Amino acid sequence: MIGKYIVTALLLAVLGAGYATAQESGEAKTAAIFWGVKGFPQDLIENGIPQKSESIGFTVSDAHKRINEAYVTRYGSTTLDMLNFIGIGNEKALAEVINRHPKSAAFIPLTLFSYKSKGVDSSWIGLLAPEYMADAVGLYDEALRKQWIDAFAPLHAMIESEFKPTMIEKATYASVPDEPIYEITYPVKGEIAEFSESFQEKFEEAFEGEDFIIAGYRDIKGNLDALGIENNYDAFWSYSICHFDFSNHVFNKIPRAGLFAPCSFYMYIPKGEKKLYVGYPTLANWVTVLGISDADDMAMVEEYHNRVNGLLEGMGGQKVLMTKTAVIKERKPIELPKGMLNTSYTVQNVQSADVVKQLKAKGFKVLAEHYVSEDASLKTLLFTRDDLIAQADKATRGFAAVLRVMVDDGRKEAIVLNPEYQLRAFMQKEADEGAIKKITADVISAFANPQITIADMLEKEEIGNYHFMIGMPYYDEMIPVASGKSADLLAAIKANGGKSVLFDLELSKDRHLLAVDLGRKVEKFVYKTGTDEALLLPYLVLIEGDEAKILAPKYYIALMYPSLSMGEFMKIANIPGIIENSIKKLF
Repeated sequence: MIGKYIVTALLLAVLGAGYATAQESGEAKTAAIFWGVKGFPQDLIENGIPQKSESIGFTVSDAHKRINEAYVTRYGSTTLDMLNFIGIGNEKALAEVINRHPKSAAFIPLTLFSYKSKGVDSSWIGLLAPEYMADAVGLYDEALRKQWIDAFAPLHAMIESEFKPTMIEKATYASVPDEPIYEITYPVKGEIAEFSESFQEKFEEAFEGEDFIIAGYRDIKGNLDALGIENNYDAFWSYSICHFDFSNHVFNKIPRAGLFAPCSFYMYIPKGEKKLYVGYPTLANWVTVLGISDADDMAMVEEYHNRVNGLLEGMGGQKVLMTKTAVIKERKPIELPKGMLNTSYTVQNVQSADVVKQLKAKGFKVLAEHYVSEDASLKTLLFTRDDLIAQADKATRGFAAVLRVMVDDGRKEAIVLNPEYQLRAFMQKEADEGAIKKITADVISAFANPQITIADMLEKEEIGNYHFMIGMPYYDEMIPVASGKSADLLAAIKANGGKSVLFDLELSKDRHLLAVDLGRKVEKFVYKTGTDEALLLPYLVLIEGDEAKILAPKYYIALMYPSLSMGEFMKIANIPGIIENSIKKLF
């Protein structure tokens, strides 16, 4: 802990001011590559490069050349001498990735994009970087990610060999957007072949009815079958969609936006599942990669994003929660040093339905199930019991009444908050050793073989008096968010918060503990601090007497992430203030 106290006065000034002046920083990564040459080698770009792509294993499924001429015909003018979208894919090289991570087909086919602007003596070929595509579809398994990236290396090498670029430019990004892929599911009724044909007809009719153009179709399962590759799907295909009015507006102003055109929609039915998954890369990717900031352009992007989603949902689908945290970490047991107390335990081979049953068997009641940042892999269950409530029913101790466990049903893994850690922190000097021992034993025994695998821990004797560093708040330095009669405060937060108020736990007369969903835009900070301890959300509000208050976020976040460094804390410099203001608005 000593290192945390050796800080400069400047840092303290920034922290003390609520982090408002700190800037987020992230390492710039390559989102797209553009190869350029002087002049206009049109035939090489439109024919030579695509033909050479096929010679190295890529297949051209749809080639849309000289779209600029179509703009002149339809709209009377264009800023471009050349605009080409050529769809390419390589199912043979990507078979294992497709089999194990079907969302990767959001970029199958990938657009081999080229353009030349009028009055500029240079021509360009562009591709999305494989690393960006992998991040966008949540492809974090190391082996699959390597296969994905390696599959595109020959394509990049061929472009450089054949095109002989004299200029190379890159678009960069720090992180993918909040929702890089939109996904929705539909129940499969009847025979697979008949359902697939019927759905394709409905999809085409819906989109063509809104002036979208069906620019391509790729039978991914058919291609895998033709290659003799066993696959996990009863059906798998993709569509390429574009809209001329939208593309004319955007590409004539920002030609490099053609990287994302036409937009690919993947559609697949896993074997035996009787469910069709449909997804596509959202227009938010355009904003991230291209830095679109013009108000009119942003408004148009949002309009078309909503139109596409409206069409998909209008066909009777159910939107899927995003799953952004697909990183598979190797869980190895950690030996707890003497005198230290761990924040949490990890449990394998468990799912949320089992957790609820196991907790109920120990007398606990599950109050709420919450998807942190709307992420399907971060499901937090909040639970309590009468003896917990009795312990917490004291002035400013109410936050101790609720315990937590986070379950990833996909990985069959749970992260259980250590009750002793929370009770020592929140009960302070009123911590009852007997109650702590009983409650902790009952929670831990509800799970089979809980292990310490996460290196977040504090000295046991330090927890009750914990703060992150000099100038940072302690437990009892809570933040008032509203004042008034308790009944009026309860009525206000429930009326204003609506469904974001997940429960109201009455501890005693005029003392209530509530949990609030802060929404994805706020809760996404857990991707920067680390999702292992994302069970700190949803946030709790304590109403007692004539005041509503919350734990100071600078205290609470640090308590839940005790291994967080100053640099890591600075990456979420604005979050404490945002949390405070978000909850105040509920009153």
